[in-house]
Amino acid sequence: MEKFFRLQENGTDVKTEIRAGVATFLTMAYIIVVNPSILSGAGMPFAGVLFATVMVSAIGSVLMGLVAGLPFAVAPGMGINAFFTYGLVLGMGIDLGEDDRYSVCLQFDVPAGENGQEEPDAGIICGTGV
Repeated sequence: MEKFFRLQENGTDVKTEIRAGVATFLTMAYIIVVNPSILSGAGMPFAGVLFATVMVSAIGSVLMGLVAGLPFAVAPGMGINAFFTYGLVLGMGIDLGEDDRYSVCLQFDVPAGENGQEEPDAGIICGTGV
């Protein structure tokens, strides 16, 4: 492990990294319950979203460590999930059963206008992932 992650070169050791990993998990653990709670308000099954949240977070974090070699934990963004649930489904009355396209995350960059300023109405955020 020391060689693979170049711990000594980065000024750390296994014990420090394990403590940092536990602290990061405890800091982010609320996402495991809050994310499914938000999306269940949109009619998605709590257990399914819980499973997806855990799997995406675990796989993403492991890949971040093994492929990128960075000690970053990743998890679903709850801001877009809240927008999806409270803004689109509950606020605008979009029914997931009638229109499945809203259950897929589509996020486009906001193009810059002629003066270099962002034009929010030119961009769109349609939904949420997994």
